[in-house]
This record gives sequence, structure tokens and C-alpha cells, in this order.
Amino acid sequence: MREQSARRYLLDDSGNSARPHPDSNIPAHNRVEYMSHKGMHDFLLGKGLVPFFERFERVLSGRLPLLECGDEWIERRDLFEFMALELTPTILTAMCGPALLQQSPDFPRLFWEYDESLPTLFEGLPRWLTPRAYARRDSLLASIKTWQRYATEETSKAKVQSDGEEVPFWGSRYFRDRQKTLLAVDGYDEDAVGSEMLGTIWA
Repeated sequence: MREQSARRYLLDDSGNSARPHPDSNIPAHNRVEYMSHKGMHDFLLGKGLVPFFERFERVLSGRLPLLECGDEWIERRDLFEFMALELTPTILTAMCGPALLQQSPDFPRLFWEYDESLPTLFEGLPRWLTPRAYARRDSLLASIKTWQRYATEETSKAKVQSDGEEVPFWGSRYFRDRQKTLLAVDGYDEDAVGSEMLGTIWA
């Protein structure tokens, strides 16, 4: 995310409550902290929670029979790797729909490699010192932006817009509405929205 976009969080002194702080002059469309808080609350604690878990259960039930387990006991060298690579696609599909992984099948693997690189990125080292960490992040952001463009284009073609929590092309209403909300923020562009989306997926 560019500095101009990131500064919106520093400038936002309106708080994360529905009613802005009385001393704040931040316009409603720039209340990034409140919009982030409310969106995540609705998605993971409010009306979006039950539909999300229903989608997760449905996707997981469809993936389990595809595992090459057989009828005999087997040992896995790395249980975490197994769980990450099997559960991550399920969670991503429940959150974002199937389009993201259809377009970027390596996303789950890159996601966990990126997760391992985060301590390095948090140090703020220049790109030339840690090119692999930045490359992983860049790949994920490129995948997210490709998915967003596709979802936006396909949504615009749809004659009927979904009002439910499960939304075609976006997976969940949260991501569709989140993109629309963020693009209205001053100084936000496709890169800034992609960074926000990656942060949501990682969280």
C-alpha cells in the first residue's frame, strides 16, 4: 500500500464507533477505522458468521473424499503442512468463493510462505535485502487484484444482484461490499484495496 493510502489510518481520528468522535472532522467515506471494524464484526461475529461456516462445512465435505488416505493408517511427516494445505483452500473458498483459487491455485502455498516471511517484512528492510519475502507478497497481491477485477466485471454483467451473505464471484458479501467501500476512500486505489484484502485473509 502506498504511503498516501496508508496515511488514511493516521489521519482518521473519528474512532471505531458508529458515531464519530465529536472533535473529528473526518468525512464519512474516509472513516477507514470504523468501516474496517464494522465490516469484520458483521462478517465474523454478526450476520455473516453462520453463512460463512455453512459454506466452510459444504466445501470441506466436498474436499474430504478427494484426500488420498485409503483405509489403512498412514503417517504424515508434517501435520501442520497437511492441515495448512488442505484447510486453507477450504477457508479461502468459503471466504472468497472458488474464483480466487481457480485463477491462482498456488495461493495457499504462497500464503504460508508469505506468513513465514512476515517477521522480515515487519523489520522494514529494503526490497533488495529480502527479495524473496517481497516477491511472495507481490504474488499474493497480484492474485487478489486479478480476482477482484474478475469479480467486479462478472458482477456488472449479472442482471440480478445478490442481497444475501453468499455472493457469486466474491464468495461473501463482505468482500464485495468492502471493495466498494474502500474504493470510495480518498487516496485509495486497486493496490490499496488489494493490500486491505490480503490483510483480511491473513487475519
